[in-house]
Amino acid sequence: MDWLIIVLLVITVYLLIVEYIRQRNLFPDYVMFYGPILALKTDNVKFFDRFIPYTRFFRAYGTLGALMVVVVSVLMSILMLLTLYRTAMSPPPATGIYEPQNILAIPGVNEFLPLSFAVIFAFVVTLAVHEGGHGILSRIEGMRVKSTGLLFFVIPIGAFVEPNEKDVESASRKARIRMFGAGITN
Repeated sequence: MDWLIIVLLVITVYLLIVEYIRQRNLFPDYVMFYGPILALKTDNVKFFDRFIPYTRFFRAYGTLGALMVVVVSVLMSILMLLTLYRTAMSPPPATGIYEPQNILAIPGVNEFLPLSFAVIFAFVVTLAVHEGGHGILSRIEGMRVKSTGLLFFVIPIGAFVEPNEKDVESASRKARIRMFGAGITN
């Protein structure tokens, strides 16, 4: 069976199940829906407080990370322009890598990225480390964290750490930069 038909069938079944469950309010309060996206959300964020004793280290790490973000952004922009120029001057031959399903890194759809436990596990660990960086630096900089969670659309597709907006607005500019840059640094 064609991969597109399989993906569409899985998504259709997922959407039907989600709609059935949503209409009957069968999920507890920590499970939320944003359209077809399921969010598992928790307000238990005391884990991030464990890093407060290491404030000096994490502030230095956050500052280094903010500088790295600027340097890497400039380098990536230069590389993108060089790649654009080189591709325009001598286009590469057409291969399977340019097929529509291979444009995005979606496990199971992209033929170079199989849908396996290892790939999904690596993705979840990456999300946890990335969002954990935001949560840790939020607490280091004195910003409260309201909630954290995972987003699903058949498979895990995202994660979030939700800092207290008033704390973010009242924090210094350097503190905000460190907090937002922390996820990229990790």
